[in-house]
Amino acid sequence: PQSCRPCARPSRPPSQPRQPWPIDLVKAYREVATGRALLIFELCVGTGQRIGDVLKMQWGQLDGDGISLRQGKTGRELYIPLTGRLRRVLDQTPRKGLSIVAGKDGRPLSYRAAADCVMKTRKQIGAEGYDIHSLRYTTAAELAALGLSDEVIMSLTGHATIAMVARYAGPARQRHRAIEAQGRRG
Repeated sequence: PQSCRPCARPSRPPSQPRQPWPIDLVKAYREVATGRALLIFELCVGTGQRIGDVLKMQWGQLDGDGISLRQGKTGRELYIPLTGRLRRVLDQTPRKGLSIVAGKDGRPLSYRAAADCVMKTRKQIGAEGYDIHSLRYTTAAELAALGLSDEVIMSLTGHATIAMVARYAGPARQRHRAIEAQGRRG
């Protein structure tokens, strides 16, 4: 029999590699989500950070134009400028404690609570196959599609190697470069 680990994160079968969220699902999520579900989504997409780091973000780390943080996995210190969309969501978010993503009691939201909150919207729009960590892929893919270099993408996501950026942004980068190449052909 399998042991039950109630705090463990669900694992992804190896046959299903993680992919960025398709543009239509990003749009659908933004149209349906409200409150905390929208806040978590926009923090993940707007900063390109892992959900663990998003859940540790505090209001005191914001300076009005961006957020300063230290990544839990890599220890890298980053400054992430806010997108206009993320700024608007943050401006509408009540400050109920030190943490940006807080529960009703003002305490930091747990990973499980955040995942459940986001899953409600994912189910509404048919995005069950795209998890919270896939939003990090979405950010890298979006930046790659804009033609930004690996180094620029790394400055936002905090990836330590170009190989990881390639893993996250590869298909979007290939598409962008193919369009650029064919456009030059005339």
